[in-house]
Amino acid sequence: RRVLQLHVRSDDPALEDVEPMTVNALQATQLQQAMLEQVLAGRTPTVSDREVAAAAGTLPAGALGPRWFDALRTDLAPLLRRVGRPVFDDPFAVDVAGRDWQLVGQLDHQHGAEQWRVRAATLKPKDRMRAWIAHVVRNAAGAPAETRVFAKDGELRLAPIADAPVLLDQLVQGYRAALTSPLPFFPEAAWAYREAMRDERQRDGARDKAIAAFHADGGFGPRGDLTDPYVAMLWRGRDPLDECWDDFRMIADLFWTRCEEACGA
Repeated sequence: RRVLQLHVRSDDPALEDVEPMTVNALQATQLQQAMLEQVLAGRTPTVSDREVAAAAGTLPAGALGPRWFDALRTDLAPLLRRVGRPVFDDPFAVDVAGRDWQLVGQLDHQHGAEQWRVRAATLKPKDRMRAWIAHVVRNAAGAPAETRVFAKDGELRLAPIADAPVLLDQLVQGYRAALTSPLPFFPEAAWAYREAMRDERQRDGARDKAIAAFHADGGFGPRGDLTDPYVAMLWRGRDPLDECWDDFRMIADLFWTRCEEACGA
C-alpha cells in the first residue's frame, strides 16, 4: 500500500471498541433520509420506527436512542412541511435509443408534469449533478418535464429542456470515455469553478477556487474530491488540475452550463 499509494475504504469497517453516545453526520443523514422516504411512500411515522432504527444499530443504546431519533425527526420537520404528502404517479418508463446506445430503466417520484428529488441534507454539488442527469433522461424519454429538488436549505427547479436527446448523448459519450481513461471531472471542484465563473468579480480566481475545493479536507467545511479514496487512488502521484486544467475546464463547462440555464442561474 505504501509503494503503490493505494488506499480504498474497506467494505467491512472495524467495529468500535466503545458504545457510541452520539449519531455522526452520515448516520443522521441516512436516518433522516429513511424517515423522508417513508413519508413520500405515504406511510405515517409510528413509535415503532424508533425500535427499528435502534435494532439496526444506528442509534446509541439505552435511553439516548429515542432522544436522538426524536431530535432528528424534529430537525427534519421544516422540510417535511414544505414537501407535504404528495401522491406520486407510477414510475416513468425510460427507453431511449441513441446512435449506438440504448438506455432502459425507470424514474421514480413522478408528480404530474414534474419529477421530484428530496434530500434530507443541504444541497450539494453531487445532488445537483444527479438531479441534472435524471432531468436530462426524463426529458429525453418523454414530454418536457420540470424537476424539483427539495433540500433542507432550499429548493432547486430545473425547467424543461428541448435539447435533452443531444445532452443525453453527450453524457453517454462522457461515461464511455471515463471507462477507458481517467476523466478530469470532479463534482466539488467543477461546481466551485462554475460558481466563480458566474460572478465577474471572481472569474480571475476560478482556478484557485477549483483547486481549493478539490483539496479540501472537510475539517471546516465540505469534503473535497480528493478525500474520495477512489479519486485519490486513480490520480495518485498526479495533479489533475495542473496537468489537465484545460480538459477539466472544458468538461465542467459542458456539463454545468446547460444545467445553470435550466435552473435560471
